[in-house]
Amino acid sequence: MLRDKNPLRGFAASLRELVYPDLLLLIQETDTLMGVVAQQQRKKHWQFSAPARSNITDFAHALDEVLSHLRLAGVKVPRACLIASRLIVAARVDFPVDPESPRAPLQMREMASSEMEPVVAEFGALWTIGAVLHARGLITAEARERIVLELAVRREQATTPTYFGQVACELNFITTQDLEETLHLQERLQMLESSLACGWAGYAGETGQAPVWLASATGLSTWNRFEAACKRRKLKLAGALPIVWSVSETPDETESRIALEIHGEDVVAVLRHRGRVAASRSEGRMERPLAVDWLARMVDDWRGSGIHDLEIVSLLDKDSAALTALLEKFEQHWGNPPLLRNSATTRQKLLETLARQYRARAPLLPIIRFGSPQKPLWKQATFWQLLAPVLTLCIVGGVELQQRLAIKTIQTRSEQNELASKQQQLSQQQEAKFYQEQQQANKELEASRQLIAGMIPEIERFQAIEGMVNHLPQLLRTLAQNIGNDVVLEAVRNSHTGNDIGHIQVVGWSPDYGSAQSFALRMQDALVGMGYVVARTDVKAKAGRDGKAGYQVSFWLLPVAEELGAEDVAEAQP
Repeated sequence: MLRDKNPLRGFAASLRELVYPDLLLLIQETDTLMGVVAQQQRKKHWQFSAPARSNITDFAHALDEVLSHLRLAGVKVPRACLIASRLIVAARVDFPVDPESPRAPLQMREMASSEMEPVVAEFGALWTIGAVLHARGLITAEARERIVLELAVRREQATTPTYFGQVACELNFITTQDLEETLHLQERLQMLESSLACGWAGYAGETGQAPVWLASATGLSTWNRFEAACKRRKLKLAGALPIVWSVSETPDETESRIALEIHGEDVVAVLRHRGRVAASRSEGRMERPLAVDWLARMVDDWRGSGIHDLEIVSLLDKDSAALTALLEKFEQHWGNPPLLRNSATTRQKLLETLARQYRARAPLLPIIRFGSPQKPLWKQATFWQLLAPVLTLCIVGGVELQQRLAIKTIQTRSEQNELASKQQQLSQQQEAKFYQEQQQANKELEASRQLIAGMIPEIERFQAIEGMVNHLPQLLRTLAQNIGNDVVLEAVRNSHTGNDIGHIQVVGWSPDYGSAQSFALRMQDALVGMGYVVARTDVKAKAGRDGKAGYQVSFWLLPVAEELGAEDVAEAQP
């Protein structure tokens, strides 16, 4: 993978790269990002560079560190890249579609998104703050259990809310910076958003059986983060795959096999027929030690169908000793000795699987290749936003053309009248009448122009209403997440005047001045990047509904472009 200064070897390498372009493979686990450059030597043979790793939780910064390590090692980084991520969830789904005749990408994406929403929600529920800290290696299982016990004791005695991360910091298991990074990572793992980026793959089932469809999904913001980070570094994102299923792939399989994939927070059982995923199920580990009873229970019903080959696959070095100790007990329960694929072999096989899926014409796994397919032009909001001023201009142009034609007609009539007056010496009464008609036409033209000018503020008002409606669900969700137990929400209303109709006022009450002010500050921090800011915050003393002394807090949620000046908005853009 190192650059060769020999001109003949360099020419041969350039020729090989034209036939088999190199590929950057990025594997994102919960706490690390690993990058490897894959170089295809022959049709089914790959050579991989030494891996470069980063423990930074932010994908863009971790990618910078990985690329820097690769270049320092003398590895030429290719433009094409493929990502396998723990943030991508996979499941078998039911599509009423023949795999040989799939529907348009937009329809397939809508079906996949509908099927994957509950799967993504279930995956997100696994990632409590303790689970993420444990997965990052910041706390041990024993420390996690101690924090849970301490948290239970404090919640019985305390009158204010106490949180897992707060207790972990106070017991000096983690730092405040560790907690902040973990909270951001937890938000990405839980994928609490309505839009998903999806991939799918299907194949015909056995004779007399329904076709098998596989789908993968991640939050659309996660996909956009991947795509934007790659684009800024001049990388082309070819697609993204789930680590689930990929770690247990084996090429050229002809028999049926069961695989148990051991991941950080869950165990995934995979039933394979001739190399393809036929069924899959998962179960959270929930701090349970790996044991034969519940691992075997996940696959016992598949064993009844005559499948006896079982392989245990793990990417985690920390699980190797426990899995080795389970082999003998598994053999007693299963009857046949299961195969154990250690973490080093699993990583090598995973790299081969990703490279092979990238080159395959019909991938066996559901690759996400885009965030959201392009909608038809008439279904896009921007189309109507652009069409409104165009229609306005057309109306203005049509009215003006009509008036110009009217004026031209009057001018022609005037010329005819003038010619007739020279010939017939028309009376002054006829000339006065003609003058009045011309003045009336000019007045109508001016009235039409004023009417059209009055329509423009109404259009801007409708645009402000549309912007508020588009952002309202996310603003209300953000408001619900930040209200806290120390503030009572009294009112949420919008302005009813002019272009300010898109402004939203939030009114709450708290018995404590600091809590009231903290509510406004939390909302201000939560709205970063959402296009809205908190403005005109007002905290004043006011008795509550039951007469209790307290403070009323009110503030307005304004679009960023209205809160900042033009130059400030430009500087605030990323």
